[in-house]
Amino acid sequence: MDIAAFKAQIDAARGFECTAGGITFRLRLPTQHAWRLAIEQNVTADGVVLRARAMRAVLDAALVGWDGVTPATIMSGADAAPLPFSAEARALLLEHRQDIADELSTQVGIELLRRRDSLEETRKN
Repeated sequence: MDIAAFKAQIDAARGFECTAGGITFRLRLPTQHAWRLAIEQNVTADGVVLRARAMRAVLDAALVGWDGVTPATIMSGADAAPLPFSAEARALLLEHRQDIADELSTQVGIELLRRRDSLEETRKN
């Protein structure tokens, strides 16, 4: 198998969609290694996890697309035309709409647990 095709297959298997604030978001679950790095890179000297920073690192990598975001989603009274997905637009959304960032964080956690439980069940059988 071509390694690029295999990588694309792995990435696709980690993908899922969810809705928050009436908007459809496309996310890709972090690998276990990426999750671990996000945690380890965001701790105090005393080992306390800086959860908001760690989760933002996860969302920066996990949020890969959307349907329905407009400038008005980010700032009340702004243009209502569709806002194309980009890294810069993602940063603006996550910075200015903590409610959406929180919901996406929750959905990533739920999906990680669901997939972990499914994998454990498969291993048992």
